[in-house]
Amino acid sequence: MANDQEILNAIQSGIPSISGWTIKSINATETLIKAGAGSFHSLYIGSLSTPSLTIYDNASGVSGTVVISLDANMPRGNYVYDLPITSGLASWATPGNAHFIKISYK
Repeated sequence: MANDQEILNAIQSGIPSISGWTIKSINATETLIKAGAGSFHSLYIGSLSTPSLTIYDNASGVSGTVVISLDANMPRGNYVYDLPITSGLASWATPGNAHFIKISYK
């Protein structure tokens, strides 16, 4: 299994997966990330101007159990959560902001 630094390196290099972890960009206001149970590993913020962001444990839309909720303009960095997911992952980002956000999960 990849460690946190290996996953971060893959995210920064644009590699779509590493050692079982999938990496996905969050580019839209509403993004279905994953259907089904699994694990939410980390969130990478790569730009200074980021939207507010909410990630839900839900495979069918942006409602239900909130996994994380972040304010706009979070500092750049890799935020590790390692949280179990029961239904899936969906995200909602504030529209109108150019942003570079990636999530790793399985």
